[in-house]
Amino acid sequence: MERQIVLAVALLFAIVFVSPNASGHIQFNNENETTNSEVLRKKEVKELVIGVEDVAYFPLFDFLNEQPTFTTELFDAFAAEYGYKFIYYPMPVKRFGMWLFEKDIDLKFPDNARWNETEIVSRLAENKLAYSKPVIDLVAGTITVDSELSDRSSVKVLGTLLGFFPTLWLDDISEGKVTLYESSSTMMLIQQLIRGQLDAINLEPNVVNYYLKKLNQPTISINKNFKYEVYAYQLSSIKYPQVIKEFDAFLEANKEFVIQLRQKYELLDHTVYTK
Repeated sequence: MERQIVLAVALLFAIVFVSPNASGHIQFNNENETTNSEVLRKKEVKELVIGVEDVAYFPLFDFLNEQPTFTTELFDAFAAEYGYKFIYYPMPVKRFGMWLFEKDIDLKFPDNARWNETEIVSRLAENKLAYSKPVIDLVAGTITVDSELSDRSSVKVLGTLLGFFPTLWLDDISEGKVTLYESSSTMMLIQQLIRGQLDAINLEPNVVNYYLKKLNQPTISINKNFKYEVYAYQLSSIKYPQVIKEFDAFLEANKEFVIQLRQKYELLDHTVYTK
């Protein structure tokens, strides 16, 4: 009885999956196999490692804590559209310029050609680094508790994150006019500014104001009496210039999405500093 059942199942299998071709020869129906292969191809995901800064810089990015940010939401959308899985690799900012040359990473974010602060980095990067179009425009400047402060000599101690380069104050620092104080904590720097332990800080205003709100403190603007500059966050790569091109295409096709992300994370329009 069991043998009859087995034979019946085998016969049914042959009827369903085997059919004669035009010449009368028996052939297997590969339709299901082809379909399954197509599904598998569609599900293939390429993993790429993005080197990121190991500092809390919310709402722009914060890879030390598991919370969505402007950056993660943007790259999640890009990955979903192009079939990538991004692995974020937080690294110390101290050797930021050398990441793509020393570390086994595929991409770097944020990046900008103006941050190639040494001759060695500039030489290594020449004709090798591919940069994306600007992702978001931000402002580099000096933040003081008193936004009307205009005497540059009154800034004796300037705070910034460990590894960041306050380019607008480098001459004053090298000449000994300003002491640079570095910390690995964004929150600590802002608290020290409020207490008067720092005369000014060199941090992005969107980030500063986020932490001020957490401290129930009034928001602060960049001090326009001191020099400030608009710069952009960009994605960079040596290994995968084609990914940079895809990212550019994504940004171009999803302008409204990027605007909505800016609004969601309450990122200031940089033009308020350029008008």
